[in-house]
Amino acid sequence: APAHGIFTGLGNFDKGFYGIPTEFKLREHYLQLLTGNNDTEFIDGLISEPEWNFYMAFTLFKMAGICQGVYKRSLMGNASSTKGPQFLKVTKDVAKMAVSISKGFYPYRLKPLEYSFLSYSDRFRTIRSKLLLFIEKYILGTEHIFVEELNSVPDRWKHTVSFIEPLKKKAKEWGLWNLFLPSESKLTQTEYAQLCEVMGMVPYAPEIFNCNAPDTGNMETLHLFGSKYQKETWLQPLLDGTIRSYFGMTEPAVASSDATNMRCSIKPTADGKSYVINGRKWWSSGAGDPRCTVGIIMGITPNKAKKRHQQHSMIMVPNDTPG
Repeated sequence: APAHGIFTGLGNFDKGFYGIPTEFKLREHYLQLLTGNNDTEFIDGLISEPEWNFYMAFTLFKMAGICQGVYKRSLMGNASSTKGPQFLKVTKDVAKMAVSISKGFYPYRLKPLEYSFLSYSDRFRTIRSKLLLFIEKYILGTEHIFVEELNSVPDRWKHTVSFIEPLKKKAKEWGLWNLFLPSESKLTQTEYAQLCEVMGMVPYAPEIFNCNAPDTGNMETLHLFGSKYQKETWLQPLLDGTIRSYFGMTEPAVASSDATNMRCSIKPTADGKSYVINGRKWWSSGAGDPRCTVGIIMGITPNKAKKRHQQHSMIMVPNDTPG
């Protein structure tokens, strides 16, 4: 039952590549055969999440009972296997997993929320459960498809994997969209951090929920400081997930991790109506994406009256800007 991280003895073995179904794929196929109906929405509505958790917990308790019997026979000296004594640990692990599922959280390889000294809202717990369910149902097991598709195109950096956009639409329908913005999600930063850990189980999962860098940072900047025009032109499309953006900070000639080393200059023109940007950027995350239309460039606006760390500016630069 991969959804609950049970029996990870296969390690890093790519189950999806060899056709081994995930828990939800197996359940979906069974229900399709049982009902003769292949409609996904119909199948999804047959078993609620609490019902499925109850079934999983009940099944695991039965397994724990069987394992306990194997261990007991080893103590009595009539076990059919020399490995009987090892089943004490298996019994405890399976029983603990059943208890955890009955309490309504999904362990995966994540630490249960109960281990945290922080408190979490009911809204967060609901969103986290939905997020775990979505990732297990639609994202886990697609990694090999993602890699194979990128390897099959001439320029992988300008290609969007075919299942990303459909999954983004589905994530919106599930209400799992723009979770990084407190004004949108109504979550605290500590709660969102927990969701980041969940999304981090698959490298490309954050994009599916519109929670991927550098767009998140750019959206936060526009949300807090953007003009009405900037918000209408770029922030709203970014929030809708219809465009992508980049952030230009790193430069080839200096150690850009220390931003005071920057050489790219951003200077206003004499009439104050525009700016002249002079510099070179590289490793600009997101710039190569075909959906990218705008970026935020960081540079220096020289001012001898200010300290080195007080001379930085950030400017919106559309991709079709001359030069």
